[in-house]
Amino acid sequence: MVLVVPDKLTVATVVQAKTSLMVALESGENLEMDARGVSEVDVAGLQVLLAAKREAEARGHTLSLPASSCSEPLVQALALAGLTDALNQQSPEIAHG
Repeated sequence: MVLVVPDKLTVATVVQAKTSLMVALESGENLEMDARGVSEVDVAGLQVLLAAKREAEARGHTLSLPASSCSEPLVQALALAGLTDALNQQSPEIAHG
């Protein structure tokens, strides 16, 4: 299932983004985020993405954010925070397939 990430992942919008991510996780499917439209991101936005990834893993699913599905502002924020590898990993099924 592909989940389109909101254009703003900031402290002002993080509650709505978190709600959307958690609802998507309820589907019980592996998720791939499409964040090409993200124009603004801050630490709160990065935190919600990491929390959603951990929650997906705790439920036995994957939540991936392929580099090809990231906007330039998100790529820069991930790099500055040292989180590029934490979110841009392929699921084991893809890596072995």
